[in-house]
Amino acid sequence: MECEQARLQRWWLENRTIVAVRAARETESRRLQSCDDTPFVECWIGIVDEKDRRVVRLAGRLGEAQVPELFMACGESRALELDLSDLMSADVVGLEALQRVQARGATFVGVPGYIQLQLTSPSLTRKRGRDAKR
Repeated sequence: MECEQARLQRWWLENRTIVAVRAARETESRRLQSCDDTPFVECWIGIVDEKDRRVVRLAGRLGEAQVPELFMACGESRALELDLSDLMSADVVGLEALQRVQARGATFVGVPGYIQLQLTSPSLTRKRGRDAKR
């Protein structure tokens, strides 16, 4: 057994650079393969309370699942600003939530053009009107 261990140690000392590079590559490939299994953040909601206002920043994809958190983040703040610079998309429920927050007096900054088009879309307004009549 000791002979085998001594041989392995000698081999390691002679070839450690090659082994280290191989190990790094194997670790890298394992890490990249495991990225598919790791959970990801669909929508990030950040809150900054300043003296005169609350800034809520959205990033990612705003969906129905995040709407309750959005409303909690907005709270009953008297001066509210939503930074949508990093918002990539929103489903219909998310867009309606944004419209409700805006109707309560929040100001939006950094709204991507395609999100702005969706927020002012007549089809979203008509759908909301039909739902209110039910």
